[in-house]
Amino acid sequence: MDEDPKDFLFRPSLPRLAEAMRVVFHELPEKIAEWQRWSTGVRFRFERNERLPDDLTNPEEAWEALATHAVIPTDWVQSPQRSFDNLSYPQSIAACVALASDPQGVSATEELAQEFVQRLCAWRSSASLGTHITWRVQRVREWHNHHHGLPIQGIVADMLRTADAPPESAKMRIDAGRQPGPAKAYMLDLANAMHWDHIAAMQNHPAQYTTQQNPFSPLVRIWRLGYALGTIANSEIFLVAAPLDDADSL
Repeated sequence: MDEDPKDFLFRPSLPRLAEAMRVVFHELPEKIAEWQRWSTGVRFRFERNERLPDDLTNPEEAWEALATHAVIPTDWVQSPQRSFDNLSYPQSIAACVALASDPQGVSATEELAQEFVQRLCAWRSSASLGTHITWRVQRVREWHNHHHGLPIQGIVADMLRTADAPPESAKMRIDAGRQPGPAKAYMLDLANAMHWDHIAAMQNHPAQYTTQQNPFSPLVRIWRLGYALGTIANSEIFLVAAPLDDADSL
């Protein structure tokens, strides 16, 4: 595998970081446009909870201000389609900035999660497993292997019964066992996606590998956007992002 998962796992591009920071914080370093993610300034602000008098300190107010300044879509405020750990806004200033810094990536992740659920339900011939999005902004070390929560083992078992994994996919499964949690989960999703495509390209393969879409490819794309699908429970789709000061925990 030529790519290094550490380049993108829980590391979204954050194209609107500067705008989000300007809304939340009153005074910023002069070179904010040149900030690199995980900069000392961001980490110091969030970890030490340093605040200036005009900084926003209430997450609900900050979320509304981000919408007012068009950093995030206005329909993200009091949205019936998404929540943030049972709140209508992210649970902290750091979480507000993390999600507001990448609205396009966040929206794409939500769409891919819904797509994964639709493909999974088509395989299982079942009603939708979940429609409501719940975001969690949490440290990577608190994140647990999402394969324990997603009902994909039946698909994996069927693929293994249908055909051996191609060499690259099989090797990736072995290599995944040597990786920490997020990298391991990503590599397993990628190996499963490759295995599915391998079967779909075979002659005389089972019909479902043609009539249905690869359910693992949306998971791979979510990982590469810098987020993760946590689990699906009680009609809730849980998505995970890392806070801005969690650079070194992968």
